[in-house]
Amino acid sequence: MNKRRQPEDLPQDEISHIVRTLLGTSFWFGQDEYDSIGLFEKIKLELDRQLIGYYLSIRNYVAQIIVNAVRSYSANKQADYGLPRRNLNEMREQRLSQFFNTKNVPLTLEMIANDLGLSKRQASRIINQYYHTTFKRKHTDDRIELAKTLLTTTDLSVKDISGKVGFSSASYFCSTFKQLESVTPTIFRTNHKD
Repeated sequence: MNKRRQPEDLPQDEISHIVRTLLGTSFWFGQDEYDSIGLFEKIKLELDRQLIGYYLSIRNYVAQIIVNAVRSYSANKQADYGLPRRNLNEMREQRLSQFFNTKNVPLTLEMIANDLGLSKRQASRIINQYYHTTFKRKHTDDRIELAKTLLTTTDLSVKDISGKVGFSSASYFCSTFKQLESVTPTIFRTNHKD
């Protein structure tokens, strides 16, 4: 599977520059002019609280500490690279990801095609390129994954869950679920409920 570029990925020039600067510096010298100590305190607070999103916050604080260290070492040197440009394919991929991750029900190929400014056939090709499957299969897989989460984390009935994940009937949901998971939703819930 191809590794897709994530929005938080740093440009390779910036990574190289940070690594060169850190490797070329043997010790910390000077004031904490960027308040990195405050960031360490925020990391400690995040670890103590462990609220939703704490891991992402810690990652961001660590990244900022590294940038602060590089800035301190490089004496406020200007960057010699620009912001990376996003190409059309990256923007489309991000938009597709948003469609599938927000669990829009009902979601149709036509909705995606209209949003991307493409024909349904072009949208179908792009979905196949990114996800290596058809729109219908990707959408079904996502709905079943959401159903599995609801089955194990709520007490909603199978009928209610089938409606929440966008199936027209509970019987169609149950047969699709069994086809993909090899067990019925009820048995899945029994086997996986905490």
